[in-house]
Amino acid sequence: MFRNTKPQFAYFIVSTAFLLFLTAFAWGFLAGKAKIFPHDFIGEMINSGLALKDLVILEGAPAARNRSANEIMAPASRGGVTINELSSSYGSKYILMTLFKETEFRAEIIDREGRIVHTWRIPDTQPDMSKAADTGISLSKKNWMIHGACPRENGDIYIVIEYRGLLKLNKNSDPIWTIRLPVHHAVTADSDGSVWTLSRKKVKNRADWIPLATQPYWDDQVLHVSPDGEILEQFSILDIIFQNQYEGVLYGGHPGEPAINHDDPLHANDIDIMTKEQAVYFPGVHEGDIMVSMRTINTVFIFDRKTHDIRWCMTGPFHRQHDPEISRDGGLLVFDNRTAYGQRGGGVRYLTEPQALGYSRILEIDPVSRQILFQYQGEKNRPFYTSIQGKLAELPNRNILVVETEGGRVFEIDKTTKKIVWEFINSIDSGPRREGYVGRITQAIPIPEHRFSFFESDLKKRRNRGENENPSDKPSQLR
Repeated sequence: MFRNTKPQFAYFIVSTAFLLFLTAFAWGFLAGKAKIFPHDFIGEMINSGLALKDLVILEGAPAARNRSANEIMAPASRGGVTINELSSSYGSKYILMTLFKETEFRAEIIDREGRIVHTWRIPDTQPDMSKAADTGISLSKKNWMIHGACPRENGDIYIVIEYRGLLKLNKNSDPIWTIRLPVHHAVTADSDGSVWTLSRKKVKNRADWIPLATQPYWDDQVLHVSPDGEILEQFSILDIIFQNQYEGVLYGGHPGEPAINHDDPLHANDIDIMTKEQAVYFPGVHEGDIMVSMRTINTVFIFDRKTHDIRWCMTGPFHRQHDPEISRDGGLLVFDNRTAYGQRGGGVRYLTEPQALGYSRILEIDPVSRQILFQYQGEKNRPFYTSIQGKLAELPNRNILVVETEGGRVFEIDKTTKKIVWEFINSIDSGPRREGYVGRITQAIPIPEHRFSFFESDLKKRRNRGENENPSDKPSQLR
């Protein structure tokens, strides 16, 4: 008689699989503790996946066909200027916005009635920017983002295409030059006509890691560029932190085992140059010093551009902040996001309810006493929240212009009454598949008419020819 060998064979397969599982588990545990292969490889794959999720959100998802990562679910169907209670003394007649409309991001100047007076578009003649300059992640143009714009008096403009490049365009959107580096978040002009922006480099070689790093990470960089597109300076913000022995701001986590367990130790998101008028309010700070904001560590500091010595530093009370600015009264204005990720999942949606830490806030802080001087916060009857991004600008009348990025909204706060006196909603209503969506807005800044007159002359020519000033714009809907 032949013995039935099937049970023995099955036991062999199960035992072998179990032993392989135990071996893999033990090796994985050892790799995690000792940081040996494949620890770095797996970490890199996870971080690449998270980066892809952050950048793409909806790209290619079957349920999201014809939608962009820059389209945000919102209940409001109104668009354009929805509140306009400005008096004749309002702070600025024109606003420059960077926003997603139709199928692309663009920069536009609008008046306070919502009429478009000038537009810059990313030209198709640019070098291929479909792949990010650092990760190589590929995105279609509808998911590119303008995240930083700096106009000049003659109509030229510097534009940051997030992680893809810095462009200089003329007033007709013709390219003057392009720098293909992973610039991000902001670009600001210096007094000599040069500009400063942020870039980043991936530190992959373990021998180059900062102390207590556990995986490859992004090293945020300051980039100084001449008006002709020449890179004048490029240096590491992490180097500045260690040079000044401020490394304590980097390490959190378990109290007995401080470490950097992620790939974004700083997430720098703003850069500004201190003017003579602003510097006097900050002890030890001088004209020309540089202010940077770092979201991950809830910190803003100002450093000497030559020695890189930190002159002033503050951590909190803001959480995952953006866009610190100096007010005309010498306070530090900050967009305090109070980040939670309730806006994520199935696409980005506009939130009307408070999140884990409440609504987003706009703060003004005394740089000496560190006391909060002014606070505007969302409430149930006037929700205001964006988990990421966001900008602000003080107007000449001291009102504050606020960009609620993932609400697709810009609004102006009367600083005395805390009342919203002007509001613009970037509604996307170009078809049934986009109803109930707003387009992302990443920046809004006042445009002084006496300094930026190039578009005024264009408007005058149009009026003389009897042309519509804004043929493509739809009427605003005031309430």
